[in-house]
Amino acid sequence: MKFRKLPLVVEAEQYQKGRESELGVCLQACHPFTPGQSVDPQPHVHVPPGPDAYLMYIRPGDWIVTEDSGERYAVPNGRFVNLFEAVPEEAVENGG
Repeated sequence: MKFRKLPLVVEAEQYQKGRESELGVCLQACHPFTPGQSVDPQPHVHVPPGPDAYLMYIRPGDWIVTEDSGERYAVPNGRFVNLFEAVPEEAVENGG
């Protein structure tokens, strides 16, 4: 589904538990941990992708936004609904 962050149009998918593979959400223990403490991997995306990435943790209901540049990041639902508006399909088909 397409959404617009004026004036930017982005792809966004709402995260729900069980959709990790489909949405490219990482479930591995990528974060640093303290020796002796158990590691409980939390769902997250790597921003930007690659070796210099940092982790953005996500919760069910958060949105994973992908810009045209390929940059991906997570936005909590409450913030997403204040920043983005849905783009009607006919606007997408007509380039705007």
